[in-house]
Amino acid sequence: MSELQGAEVLPHYGKPPLNEVVFTLRVRSPGFRIGHVGLFWSKVRDTFPQVASQPPIGSADGQVPVEEPTGLPWIRTWLISKDETRLLQVQQDRFIFNWRQRGEHEYPRFESLRLEAFRWFEAYEQFHIDAGLGALSLVGTELSYINHIKQGVEVSALDEIASVLPFLNAPAAGALGRPRVLGWSGQFELPGGAGLLRAQVGLAVQRQSKAQLYQFELMAQSRQGVVGSLAAANPWFDGARKAIVLTFADLTDMRVQRDIWERRDA
Repeated sequence: MSELQGAEVLPHYGKPPLNEVVFTLRVRSPGFRIGHVGLFWSKVRDTFPQVASQPPIGSADGQVPVEEPTGLPWIRTWLISKDETRLLQVQQDRFIFNWRQRGEHEYPRFESLRLEAFRWFEAYEQFHIDAGLGALSLVGTELSYINHIKQGVEVSALDEIASVLPFLNAPAAGALGRPRVLGWSGQFELPGGAGLLRAQVGLAVQRQSKAQLYQFELMAQSRQGVVGSLAAANPWFDGARKAIVLTFADLTDMRVQRDIWERRDA
């Protein structure tokens, strides 16, 4: 993704609508078993003292990962930090680091989060080596920015979503008014064949208030074989972040960027 790498300053925001940043490694680790999850947790429990089980993330074709040789479906394990702003997700075919907005915590910026993510990526790889599983075999990478567009902040009513995301402009109001956007998705090619960038919009529910909002997610995903090691993942994440930031600026209304999210270009 050399076309997107460079030192130019990207737009940034004093009050971004960002709710979550997700760094994902898709891995191949045939010797990894469910018991290894507990062993790994014992290594990081001081930082991630809380644990929870979640349904597995399926593959692009909808296949749910199973443990070999038992054929039992994998669970996805959450390891959660004390303040719940950081999250490690462990599944046999992927390892994920999340930053999540909680309370008044400010977004710590991408460079800081990337350093954190790679710290845990490297710890996970070292665990594999120490457990006799060998170095991680990397299949691919993903980077997601998840934004929340809220009633009372960006819009006064949810049916005004097109004032924030102009590409969702609905037809003029008819006998029943304007239709509500329930979901939208589209995708872009990343430069140099590095992968895809997917944009998705959908209704969601705010965790604390239970109020409805719109979730606007931008996810960059590498093509298989483009990123084969942690060293190669670093520049890929840089290019993916740049693609996401520029696409976010392209798809959202400039007035909202400046007046509500406090866009700065220097």
